[in-house]
Amino acid sequence: MPKLIAEDVDEPTFRKMVKLKDQQGYTSKPWGEWFQSLFKEMYLNDSSEEMIQKSTRENLLKTWCENFGENLSSIKQGDTIAALVPEEAKKDPFCVLGPALVVGRGPSIFRNKHLELLAEKGFKGTVIATDGALLECLRRGVVPQYVVSVDGNREKIVQWYDDPLVDRHGSRITAILCCMVAHNVVERIEKAGMPYCWFNPQFDDWRKNDSFTRIQMLMTATERHPNGCPNVGCGGNAGTTAWVFAWALLRRSPVGLIGIDMGYYADTPLEETAYYRQLMAGTKGDAGLVSQAYSKMFNPYFNVEVMIDPVFKQYRASWLRLLKETPPMIRTVNCSEGGCFFTDDRSVPLEYMKLSEFLDGCVEG
Repeated sequence: MPKLIAEDVDEPTFRKMVKLKDQQGYTSKPWGEWFQSLFKEMYLNDSSEEMIQKSTRENLLKTWCENFGENLSSIKQGDTIAALVPEEAKKDPFCVLGPALVVGRGPSIFRNKHLELLAEKGFKGTVIATDGALLECLRRGVVPQYVVSVDGNREKIVQWYDDPLVDRHGSRITAILCCMVAHNVVERIEKAGMPYCWFNPQFDDWRKNDSFTRIQMLMTATERHPNGCPNVGCGGNAGTTAWVFAWALLRRSPVGLIGIDMGYYADTPLEETAYYRQLMAGTKGDAGLVSQAYSKMFNPYFNVEVMIDPVFKQYRASWLRLLKETPPMIRTVNCSEGGCFFTDDRSVPLEYMKLSEFLDGCVEG
């Protein structure tokens, strides 16, 4: 990336810039990171990805706020994810308490029959499912200890919980809920007798007075939780959130990933991809622009051609950045055997392994 050199900035102006950077909480952070925060709400007309981001924020903010308002009473009366931190981790923040497996609903989990393999081999570690994968797990005899919901959609997400299997096993599964999930999801979870805990998604820099995240923290504060709900940098999706929950709160390692594709098989019709309608709406129905937004790549670790869209591209980039920040004792192992969640950046601590090998290694360990 080229360096920005502004030779005509005088000394008083530069000192003002330094002062503003400090005031906004970026004292020790790179200038580029601060500049990005200043212009995050500005979008370039010729960028389909930025158009989609803008449309998503504008279309969903109202729903998020309405959901938050409807959930607020439940949030204040309930538990936060802080209640799930193991006692060992409170004493030793660097402890490792055994393996975990994050289960997403990517297409690889069906093509590779990973849930069937998991049910057959068994797993003595902690299983954390995304909401979209919950019923798929239960139908195959896999009962996760946790399920994660982030999306605020009022029609789609409740379907993942509205099933007799959830009623049968609900008391054994703890739901990890974003404060902006639809309230009908909360009601359905309660009906199933499923315990649940809350967290705040970290939208922005909570240290700023006008931060949306900070406002949520203040609004969720109670005598029992004076700092409000804990913030989680969840990458905007349930898969990333489940992974953060596994190692940052539960102190699990290694953390295996299945059904975490962040994309599709290359032969998938665009109309059948997860965000096609959203992309069409974000580009005002411009099918040509949407088509250009998809790209294909080859996954050398699992020898498969795959395809990614702008939404998953953003999720993928965010997750890879988060991986760089994990402590050295945390191992993340992609066992999906497909998908776009891979990188040739050796500074990213991401391993690749077949699920059968991961399960055998955990049993042996």
